[in-house]
Amino acid sequence: MTETPRVLVAEDDADVRSMVRFLLEREGYAVSTAADGAAGLLLAARERPDLLILDVMMPHADGWEVLTQFRRFSDAPVLMLTALDQASERCKGLQLGADDYLTKPFFPPELVMRARALLRRPVAAPSSPSGPVPLVFNARPERITFPGLEIDLKAGRVNGQELPPKELALLVTLAREPRRVFTREELGELVWGQRNGFDARTVHTHVKRLRERLAMGGRQYIHTVWGVGYRFEVVEESH
Repeated sequence: MTETPRVLVAEDDADVRSMVRFLLEREGYAVSTAADGAAGLLLAARERPDLLILDVMMPHADGWEVLTQFRRFSDAPVLMLTALDQASERCKGLQLGADDYLTKPFFPPELVMRARALLRRPVAAPSSPSGPVPLVFNARPERITFPGLEIDLKAGRVNGQELPPKELALLVTLAREPRRVFTREELGELVWGQRNGFDARTVHTHVKRLRERLAMGGRQYIHTVWGVGYRFEVVEESH
């Protein structure tokens, strides 16, 4: 591996997260962190880390859910880092696709040693996903709400109506980070699972359909940032 290895740490304990980051950056790795499972999955889809260090007990999506969905688009090694020490939990992680398992509290040099060993393993060249990079809908038993708009993440409905899967994934991706500008390429990767050769007109078509569905109530939600992409923001239409 000639480039600097990229490691993603998904861990809700801020102290553990900071310590792991310090240990791995000291080894020369490029480290990203996430404080919950849903954020970790989105980061993993964007950054495609060479190693994922994953806690089990996290809010918004537990480690099992993240691991299952991560394996749909990446063969990178996964180290489970958790307080659970039962044999059944270890077996479950390995069955879902984890490569190694370290129980808290852990010996810091052991974590570094295991990370090194996993990063030395050959990984098959990634293949293009056959479907969209999965987003966590059912793992968050909650709603995203804005004036005139309610997204039920558990039921996968918007204002009580079912949407086609890709339209729903596109809306949730934008609405989770209001005012952030997403490029068409980012949306192509996050929603359709395509990094190269993605036709940006696909995003335009789905945004147009979403705007038509959300047009009631005199509000605009999805805005074009010309030459770049799209952002989500609630704007009252003037009359």
